[in-house]
Amino acid sequence: MKIILISYLTQIPEYFGMPAWTPFLNFEIVKAILNLNKDRRKARIWQKDFFKRVGLNLEDMNLKSDKRNRLDYDISKSVQIEKIDIELMKKYINEKRLIEINKLLSRISIYENLKNELLYIPKIGGLLRKLGLKNNYLIALSNYYVIKAIEKGLKYES
Repeated sequence: MKIILISYLTQIPEYFGMPAWTPFLNFEIVKAILNLNKDRRKARIWQKDFFKRVGLNLEDMNLKSDKRNRLDYDISKSVQIEKIDIELMKKYINEKRLIEINKLLSRISIYENLKNELLYIPKIGGLLRKLGLKNNYLIALSNYYVIKAIEKGLKYES
């Protein structure tokens, strides 16, 4: 199941023109990981040693970091998203929802952009979420990823 998920997670970005790579789909790397000593696998010791050896031990570098997961949101703002084929998909998914997803993703309104920025501010975002404010754009985007993958599969099948 995990290899299917990894495959899906690499195919979707590539469809949208973003290169994706994972070491877990490379046979030689997988073979080397599976042959590691159990003691080296525990607590990712082999991984930590590798990153120290190549000078990329980010966990010990005390770098300023941003823990907000905005990758999908930021990328989608700069890319023209292909609309969902409503005629094809309305047999499977509520037509009103498909229209709503296409509308939400076609253009980010100033209100939606402001709301998304506020939802990412620590403590303020948590309070707003408790009050029921949702990131409708990201919800629509995640729905879009699944629906578009199904749509592409249906078009490829016929």
